[in-house]
Amino acid sequence: MGSKLHALAEPIAPFPLDVSCAEVHQVFSADPDLLAAAVVDGGRPVGLVNRHEFLVQLSHQFGWALYAKKSISVLMDHAPLIVDVEMSIIDLSRLIASEQPSALLKGLIICQGSDYYGIGTALGLLRFNLAYNRERAVELELARLQAERANRSKTQFLANMSHELRTPLNAIMGFSEILQQQLYGPVGDARYQDYAADIYRSGEHLLGLVNDLLDVACIEAGRMQLDEESCDIGELIASAVQQIVRRAEKAGLSVTSCLPDDLPLLRVDAKKVRQILLNLLTNAVKFTPAGGTIAISTGLARQGELFVCVQDTGVGIDEADIPAILENFGQAENELSGNNEGVGLGLPLCKALVEMHAGSFHIKSKPGVGTRVYFILPASRLISVAA
Repeated sequence: MGSKLHALAEPIAPFPLDVSCAEVHQVFSADPDLLAAAVVDGGRPVGLVNRHEFLVQLSHQFGWALYAKKSISVLMDHAPLIVDVEMSIIDLSRLIASEQPSALLKGLIICQGSDYYGIGTALGLLRFNLAYNRERAVELELARLQAERANRSKTQFLANMSHELRTPLNAIMGFSEILQQQLYGPVGDARYQDYAADIYRSGEHLLGLVNDLLDVACIEAGRMQLDEESCDIGELIASAVQQIVRRAEKAGLSVTSCLPDDLPLLRVDAKKVRQILLNLLTNAVKFTPAGGTIAISTGLARQGELFVCVQDTGVGIDEADIPAILENFGQAENELSGNNEGVGLGLPLCKALVEMHAGSFHIKSKPGVGTRVYFILPASRLISVAA
């Protein structure tokens, strides 16, 4: 459906300028659906007759006697809204709203050049908009379906690519570790060991990215499942801290933890929760300058939920950037962002994994002060001592 006024114009025969009011009355009486008609002089519109206003004038006590034999020019609107047929519906709507809202009641004249083309009415505009909106709804639904298909294709591609990359990367890491540790005898020049160590670190980094991509693809495809078991959150946190502490010390950071002794056990996917903790601690190390601190704590909230919080004294981010970093591949710009590896999947992945456990994920941050990231798991995830 076009958006020009061709579709809106009703081809209602106009009245000539010399027609009498009595003759116009006869036409309106014969056609109760006729709402308005143009008055033309040699094909050029000079006025508009609105049914309601015209009949009201003639129905006055002396209206018929005064006007019946006179030309329609005495009762027509001499300054109706006249628009060109090539005008868009949107532009017409703006024109009516800003300059002549009365045209919705009276009607308007549509011309092609200087010649009469048709009549536009509020009813016609309403019909057009209903049909146009139905058409747009169909187009939007088709676009939505196409976007969903494209997203599924992207997810499938990521999953396939991740599986294809993981196998050779595991081999690269395994053989480089053998070379680094000289399991089958000395390799000769000491530089070979350094090269092997570099290969291993690079492979480890790539494997981490591939694993994140695979997890994101599985979550988006709805194929990720939780392997729930009973576990100790304190042990999970201690294990994650142990894995990150050497890197933190090398960066000149101190890591502290506050873990109550009497916390109940959790029923969660231990591997996924450990992944969340490692991602949060790794992020804190990345974006905290030397001399800073990282603190991880856990405990029970007022309603019995369990919270885990990682707080750092890093560069922080603007509050306005927080929604962006929670989107896949989203990153915020700061003084350390250019020096760190990563593609912006860590935090979105953490949020998705927390939500899979029916929990909530939160970030509070201030530039130059630091960042506090915490997640809350519902009380239903806790296993009471009695159980």
